Amino acid sequence: MSNENKAPRSGRKQKSFLTVLSGIGKTLAHNWGWKLVCLIAAVCMWSFLVASNKSLTRVKEFTNVTVSVSDDSMESLKRRGLVIVSGLEADKLSGFTLRANVALQDYQSVTAEQYNARVNLSTIRSAGLQKVDLIATPANQTELSPSSIEVEVEEYITRSRIPVRISYIGTKSDLFYYPAASFDPEYISISGPKSLVNAVAACLVDFDRSTLPLTFETKKVAVTSFRLVNQEGGEIPRDMIRITPLSSAMTIDSIIVEQEMYRYQQLPISTEDVIIGEPAEGYAVKSITFTPAVVDVAPMNPDDDLTGIELYAASPIDISGIALTQDYRVDLSTPVLQKIKHMKTGITWMTVEIEPLEPQKPETTRVGETGAEEK
Repeated sequence: MSNENKAPRSGRKQKSFLTVLSGIGKTLAHNWGWKLVCLIAAVCMWSFLVASNKSLTRVKEFTNVTVSVSDDSMESLKRRGLVIVSGLEADKLSGFTLRANVALQDYQSVTAEQYNARVNLSTIRSAGLQKVDLIATPANQTELSPSSIEVEVEEYITRSRIPVRISYIGTKSDLFYYPAASFDPEYISISGPKSLVNAVAACLVDFDRSTLPLTFETKKVAVTSFRLVNQEGGEIPRDMIRITPLSSAMTIDSIIVEQEMYRYQQLPISTEDVIIGEPAEGYAVKSITFTPAVVDVAPMNPDDDLTGIELYAASPIDISGIALTQDYRVDLSTPVLQKIKHMKTGITWMTVEIEPLEPQKPETTRVGETGAEEK
């Protein structure tokens, strides 16, 4: 086909395409329905372009934001020999404003928690009042207001061989003898702010013996109630102090207390050989009584029955020449001392009642009618 024939055909196609476009334009210009369809299509295309382009951002502001302090940053600070003692209280870590550049597609769904607002402790290098920055992630797209806070920093130190002591609370049973309790550990190590650690004199364990079952055996109790005290007995806050045993780095949350219990038996006191000598002439011993008359004694072995055993005076009381009732202190002893763990008391009070002898009546005679004497 010649070029002359091709040229008119191409021109005719271009003219036909322009005619179609012109027709569509006239239709849209006079048809509001089509106009609305085109507008919706344009909005959809714009929304798609915005959603697929993360470089399009908008500033979003969050109020009353709370900043956090990571445990890792606190431990890192301790490894540098420092610790924060104030400035990180809950009321001082809230109420901040966070501004962030947010992608338009995420503007409605994003929250402040997604930016991890936190305190930056990495710049602290010495004790005293320090200003630390507040940061969020990513730092180049966020801004916190205020941008910093002040904290008080102290040296972080460790002390060893702090003695552990028992503070008995509660009412123990009168039916049992309680020897001094043992405990583990006997000494502890403490780590924390220098001002607090240096003030600690001892660790007091509050041991309530009234909660123990009334059985003859050894009880082991994990006591979580213990206090750090100074020389005057005043309590030192332990929330900032780490407590560990001497041989381990594991933090202590309880002290193991071991308590033995021995059930009492009652033994009477013998009057045999409790006094020597004779009272004054014309007087006699009427009675001997003891207060208390029996003594609580704890046997060494729970299976031992002490029935029939008596307590004796360690040494007799001399009443020679005494004409009055008197009280005497008597120290007690027993021939089976090896069977006894504990006597509730080792003494008693003895009352020796002395009274005068009754005078003898004189013999009388009666004279009979015959004049003979009759006795």
